[in-house]
Amino acid sequence: NSYSKPRAFVACIGAFSRERLHNMQREEVPNEVEEWGGALLLPQEYERWEVHKFGGASLADAALYQTCGNLLIEAARTSNGKKVSIPTMAVVSAAFGMTDELIKIVRTAEQGDLEGAVKLLGVTCDKVLSIAKGCGVSEGSLEQISKNLEQDKSDLSAVLCAIRIMKSVPDTAMELVTGMGEVWSAQTMCAYLQKKGFPAVWMDCRTTLYVEDGGTHGLGEKGASNMLVRPMMGKTAEAMRKWWLDVALEKGWVEVEFVEGKEGPPNVNFVAAAEKVEPMVIVTGFVATTPSGVPTTLKR
Repeated sequence: NSYSKPRAFVACIGAFSRERLHNMQREEVPNEVEEWGGALLLPQEYERWEVHKFGGASLADAALYQTCGNLLIEAARTSNGKKVSIPTMAVVSAAFGMTDELIKIVRTAEQGDLEGAVKLLGVTCDKVLSIAKGCGVSEGSLEQISKNLEQDKSDLSAVLCAIRIMKSVPDTAMELVTGMGEVWSAQTMCAYLQKKGFPAVWMDCRTTLYVEDGGTHGLGEKGASNMLVRPMMGKTAEAMRKWWLDVALEKGWVEVEFVEGKEGPPNVNFVAAAEKVEPMVIVTGFVATTPSGVPTTLKR
């Protein structure tokens, strides 16, 4: 229990089973995990990060996105009836049934019906936009989500066209398409929290969570163990640090101090704010990247 912080960062990505994390003792945790757990540290005056996970059944419609978002806000600001400021990370799955819909789209293209596949893709994207609208996100956020969806729809249509021509589905293509549900879900939750006044950001784990290339292929059977997916802790920690520094600088949470004559990177100091702001990071579950930058998943 005293080592909950690094465990939380591993658990949030889903690289280990819940049972193994629960039973893991301090001395059993690799040094790389401790390095990873320190990637998003804040000053000592802040509480430790708390990590939450919402599965697809918890995100079936706009009302449930709002419910989960409100739970995050409450958890970040209150503890045992007291007002607190707790940095919070939430890992979100795709909306309920979304992954199965994306698999159906891929299989439709594989069967030679490109028109049908693209039509189904349009319906799915409309569903994502409808959920965002139902959450009452700001006009600016809705415009950005719509723009992203149009780009994703264009990119995925090209993939579906290739699948129709090949009459088969490469593993990389299946994982690329089916991982989009988590990407859309993270954007939606982030936009809702921003609308509620939180400086929320979302993390696309296709750029930060590195897993070894090889060993397992395809999505795997739903509900099967994902222990064969091996995360690359050191490389992931490096990517997460870079991501966090970029975001924290943009949000004004840190400042960089260049020291004359000092070799190596500049000092990074956290800005002392009159009123602490609870960082809120929404993380895409399920998706990851290989060392060569190929989008992949943590399997089903």
